[in-house]
Amino acid sequence: MRYLREEEGGVPLAGGADEYMREVLRTARAGGEREGGGAVIPVDPLQGPAVVLGMAGAALVASRSQGIRRAGFGAWVVGNLLW
Repeated sequence: MRYLREEEGGVPLAGGADEYMREVLRTARAGGEREGGGAVIPVDPLQGPAVVLGMAGAALVASRSQGIRRAGFGAWVVGNLLW
Protein backbone atom coordinates (compact mmCIF):
# COMPACT_ATOMS: atom_id res chain seq x y z
CA MET A 1 0.00 0.00 0.00
CA ARG A 2 1.24 3.48 -0.81
CA TYR A 3 1.18 6.33 1.69
CA LEU A 4 0.96 10.08 1.13
CA ARG A 5 4.19 10.80 3.01
CA GLU A 6 5.79 7.49 2.06
CA GLU A 7 6.00 6.41 5.68
CA GLU A 8 4.10 3.86 7.70
CA GLY A 9 2.06 6.46 9.61
CA GLY A 10 1.05 8.40 6.50
CA VAL A 11 -2.35 8.55 4.85
CA PRO A 12 -3.03 5.48 2.67
CA LEU A 13 -3.83 6.28 -0.95
CA ALA A 14 -5.76 4.07 -3.35
CA GLY A 15 -6.11 4.03 -7.11
CA GLY A 16 -5.50 7.37 -8.79
CA ALA A 17 -5.65 9.24 -5.50
CA ASP A 18 -1.88 9.26 -5.05
CA GLU A 19 -1.34 10.99 -8.42
CA TYR A 20 -4.06 13.52 -7.59
CA MET A 21 -2.63 14.29 -4.14
CA ARG A 22 0.91 14.54 -5.50
CA GLU A 23 -0.32 17.11 -8.03
CA VAL A 24 -2.15 19.04 -5.28
CA LEU A 25 0.97 19.10 -3.13
CA ARG A 26 3.18 19.97 -6.10
CA THR A 27 0.89 22.91 -6.89
CA ALA A 28 0.86 23.98 -3.25
CA ARG A 29 4.67 23.87 -3.04
CA ALA A 30 4.84 26.33 -5.90
CA GLY A 31 3.06 28.83 -3.63
CA GLY A 32 5.48 28.36 -0.75
CA GLU A 33 7.09 25.78 1.45
CA ARG A 34 6.91 25.76 5.23
CA GLU A 35 10.00 25.27 7.36
CA GLY A 36 9.01 21.75 8.33
CA GLY A 37 8.81 20.72 4.69
CA GLY A 38 5.02 20.42 4.57
CA ALA A 39 3.15 22.07 1.75
CA VAL A 40 0.99 25.11 2.41
CA ILE A 41 -2.39 24.62 0.77
CA PRO A 42 -4.14 27.98 0.32
CA VAL A 43 -7.61 28.36 1.82
CA ASP A 44 -10.34 30.31 0.09
CA PRO A 45 -10.85 33.58 2.05
CA LEU A 46 -14.60 32.90 2.26
CA GLN A 47 -14.22 29.49 3.91
CA GLY A 48 -13.24 30.85 7.34
CA PRO A 49 -16.32 33.05 7.73
CA ALA A 50 -18.47 30.28 6.24
CA VAL A 51 -17.32 27.83 8.91
CA VAL A 52 -17.84 30.36 11.70
CA LEU A 53 -21.35 31.25 10.49
CA GLY A 54 -22.27 27.59 10.07
CA MET A 55 -21.12 26.72 13.58
CA ALA A 56 -22.77 29.79 15.11
CA GLY A 57 -25.98 29.00 13.25
CA ALA A 58 -25.91 25.42 14.47
CA ALA A 59 -25.53 26.60 18.07
CA LEU A 60 -28.18 29.31 17.80
CA VAL A 61 -30.91 27.06 16.38
CA ALA A 62 -30.87 25.15 19.67
CA SER A 63 -32.21 28.23 21.49
CA ARG A 64 -35.68 28.34 23.03
CA SER A 65 -36.31 31.80 21.59
CA GLN A 66 -37.87 31.84 18.13
CA GLY A 67 -35.99 35.03 17.18
CA ILE A 68 -32.62 33.54 18.07
CA ARG A 69 -33.48 30.34 16.20
CA ARG A 70 -34.36 32.40 13.11
CA ALA A 71 -31.08 34.31 13.39
CA GLY A 72 -29.23 31.00 13.71
CA PHE A 73 -30.94 29.61 10.65
CA GLY A 74 -30.09 32.80 8.74
CA ALA A 75 -26.44 32.56 9.81
CA TRP A 76 -26.35 28.93 8.72
CA VAL A 77 -27.85 29.76 5.31
CA VAL A 78 -25.38 32.62 4.74
CA GLY A 79 -22.51 30.36 5.78
CA ASN A 80 -23.62 27.75 3.25
CA LEU A 81 -23.91 30.38 0.53
CA LEU A 82 -20.30 31.41 1.16
CA TRP A 83 -19.15 27.89 0.40
